[in-house]
Amino acid sequence: MKYRVKCILHTSLICALVLLVSCGEKVPEDYDSKNNKQEQRLDKIKKQSVIEPTSRFGTEKNIYFYDPEGKRNPFEPYDLNKDNVASIVESPLEKYQLEELSLVGIIWGIADPRGMIKAPDGETYVVRRMSRIGRNRGKISRVAKDSVYVEEEYRDPASGNIAMKETRIELEKDSVDALSGGLKADD
Repeated sequence: MKYRVKCILHTSLICALVLLVSCGEKVPEDYDSKNNKQEQRLDKIKKQSVIEPTSRFGTEKNIYFYDPEGKRNPFEPYDLNKDNVASIVESPLEKYQLEELSLVGIIWGIADPRGMIKAPDGETYVVRRMSRIGRNRGKISRVAKDSVYVEEEYRDPASGNIAMKETRIELEKDSVDALSGGLKADD
C-alpha cells in the first residue's frame, strides 16, 4: 500500500514538472510593437468619440426657449372655478346653481314630458330634455313623473379631468295637491 502511494506521488510530481517546463515559451521580439500599435489605435478612437462642446453651456442644437403664449402660468395656483371655455349663457336658468332652483310641476302624458322650474327671481320656466340649466353647463337628461335629472360637467380636483355628475331635482311636495294630482291654487 505504501508503495502505491509513493508511485502516485512521484508520478504527479513528474507531471507537474513537465507542465511547468513546457509553459515557459519565448516571447516574440515584435510583441511590444504590436501592443503599442493597438494602444495607439484605441487612443485615436477614444479621442474621436469625445465630443467637445463649443461653449461652456453646450452646443447651439440643445438650446431651448420657453414660449409662454397660450399656456397658463405654472406659478399661479390652479383655479377650479375658472373655466378655459368661454361660458355663454343660453338660458336664464344657467345663471343659478342647481340648489337655488326648485321643481314646482311636471307636464306628463305627452310625447316629450316637461318640467316647470322656479328660479330665485320668482319666474317659472318650462324645461324639457336637453335644456341647459345650472352654472356648470348642466343639461336635463330625463324628466320623470316626480323629478328631473340634470347632468353637469365638473373638473375632478384630483386628476384635473372633466367628469359628469347626475343630480336629481325632486318635485316639491307642498306644491302638489294630493287629491287632484295638480298644482294647488295660491290664495
